[in-house]
Amino acid sequence: MLNTVKVPKKFEPIFRKAQEYVSQYFRQKKVLPSKGLIDVGGQRYIMVRAAAMSVEFFKTIKNLYKGDEEEDALRMARDLLFDIAHSIGKSDARDFHKRMGLKDPIEKLSAGPVHFAHMGWAFVNILPQSNPVQDESYYLIYEHPYSFEAESWMKLGRKVDFPVCIMNAGYSSGWCEESFGIELIASEITCKAKGDDHCRFIMAPPAKIDDYIQRYLRRDHQIAKGTKKYEIPTLYLKRQLKAQLDAVKESEEKYRFLFEKSQTVNVLVGTNGKIVNVNQTAAKSLGYERNDLIGKDIIELVVPGHRGRIAKQLAKNLNGEETGSLEVDIISGGGIRTLLFSEGNARLFERGKLVGELISAIDITERRMR
Repeated sequence: MLNTVKVPKKFEPIFRKAQEYVSQYFRQKKVLPSKGLIDVGGQRYIMVRAAAMSVEFFKTIKNLYKGDEEEDALRMARDLLFDIAHSIGKSDARDFHKRMGLKDPIEKLSAGPVHFAHMGWAFVNILPQSNPVQDESYYLIYEHPYSFEAESWMKLGRKVDFPVCIMNAGYSSGWCEESFGIELIASEITCKAKGDDHCRFIMAPPAKIDDYIQRYLRRDHQIAKGTKKYEIPTLYLKRQLKAQLDAVKESEEKYRFLFEKSQTVNVLVGTNGKIVNVNQTAAKSLGYERNDLIGKDIIELVVPGHRGRIAKQLAKNLNGEETGSLEVDIISGGGIRTLLFSEGNARLFERGKLVGELISAIDITERRMR
């Protein structure tokens, strides 16, 4: 009988085998306070108070970035927690795959939710609509009924308007990524900490996840009505942008191809702040003809409240300073759009002289559901 995970019937035999193995593994637990040691099956474990890794972590990050906007500080906290948990999930998966001698992706996945339950993170309920396959059509929809993160916020009576189960999303997607050998991320679309009935997640390849979430919300109008905001981890978006910029630097030919054909918003800006060129994706996202953008001061496209932030970032990039990613609201031909600017930009030189920079960004307007 499965008591550490709930899955569709066709997967139950595989998960029962994983439950038996992982449960046996955790029965080997030894606690030796005299040595400051918790040992499970020859592996050293540590215990961390749940609220310290969720509620109090967010509070600490907000205090560290007091001078910045609160949303930027919260986003920093979410990115850090997701990244840490994703890495732990991948590492734990590798260890258990080796211990259990697992080769099949579904078998590799099976140990994850059981290990998850024994570690005190959450119980996992994988819903029947899921399609865990080893390609880009991978889709997992699941719930964490007893998430340590949501429970931490609820016990303290803290009200939030965003999903808080960041580490749960990171760990589970890290484990599945290692199991299936494809890049995966997860997003919590409903969360009990913000008043929803469930902590429900969707997991998919980074390029597919937003589309899967939108499709799901279109099918389930009741959930869509209460889902005013969900978060897609920006970690992979940043990596994609950085990879594009690195490729741009390899050769002028590759740069020209990527600039024009990329689905990323690409804008060439001179040292005077004037737009020199844009690709078709940028023109479409900004809602202007390409010729109408060329020669325009890029700051004029930014909403007044964000102009100081983008001006500082552009100046730092031209000076060769390292900068983080930045969300900026843009005045487009069809209204306000939100762009996620990459970490740093490629500086452009002509005959050894600095002439401008390449700005790369992703249009995340549809993801910022408020």
